[in-house]
Amino acid sequence: MTLESDKLEISKLLPFGVNIDDLLREPVSFIGKEIEALIPSLTISAGGVALESIFGFAGDLIVEIRVIPQQTNFDIVRNNFKNLRVNLEKMKLPNKAISSELYYNTSVEILHDTAFKTTINYVSEDFPKLWLEKIKEKFPLNNIIKF
Repeated sequence: MTLESDKLEISKLLPFGVNIDDLLREPVSFIGKEIEALIPSLTISAGGVALESIFGFAGDLIVEIRVIPQQTNFDIVRNNFKNLRVNLEKMKLPNKAISSELYYNTSVEILHDTAFKTTINYVSEDFPKLWLEKIKEKFPLNNIIKF
């Protein structure tokens, strides 16, 4: 996938009136590097699947950009970690407003040090194979800190 295809996929999930390039402008300016790839973090809300935040990758930096209308809110961390935890859960939802009752609720927790962790979530009706492949690509196991 390319950055443009990442942007297109994420744009479909953004709240009305929120533009992907507007969300990226301040974080890119702050870190002084171009974003190379994006991964969405999704959750289940009362109205269905919702975009929580966007993870941008720029060299050895990760930028988490929270999707909050009329705010710029982001964290920056170096892409090395002590632990990577993957949780795959099938969940059944009784909500009639959502198109399917069975969802995969997937989370990846990345422990950077004893005080800071990154959590990326994904919710989908199908097994999140492509999303997990992108996680493995952007969080390579050789980035685990050696003691």
